[in-house]
Amino acid sequence: MVLLAENDETNLVKLAVPIVPMISDYSFGNPAAMTTEERDFSSTMRKMWKLIAADFEEQKETPYLFPANTSDELLVKFPPTIIIESEFDIFLTEACRFATRLRRMGRLLELVVFPGEDHTSYSLPWCSGFTLYQDVMQKIIKEYIHSPIQQSTKINN
Repeated sequence: MVLLAENDETNLVKLAVPIVPMISDYSFGNPAAMTTEERDFSSTMRKMWKLIAADFEEQKETPYLFPANTSDELLVKFPPTIIIESEFDIFLTEACRFATRLRRMGRLLELVVFPGEDHTSYSLPWCSGFTLYQDVMQKIIKEYIHSPIQQSTKINN
């Protein structure tokens, strides 16, 4: 989305729906300030980010590695966005912070947080979150993809 915003091409995307998004350097912060889930995975996430980056030290301040570092001037150009998260997900804090910024820029349509679910609940058919996720995605497609998008600042959680 960052490159699309930089190139004024977000009109090519009707709706962005990041699901449990990895978007910030939050895992590099103080573990004492993290939830249990975040703290338990912070070491792994730090290693993961360093593997993703071509040159972590060079890229760590850029929005290309961490989209949460995107300036407000670019965020306002993002497509309408619905963020999907789980209550006990390791990315919940950073997703909520990003949702707040998107809402302030008029780009957040919804923040959906599945209560009682963790990071993988939505993707595993035997988990309770799977059916809920399928229902939510059907509603998103019906309400936002198959009809004109109405800008909103509504947040569900």
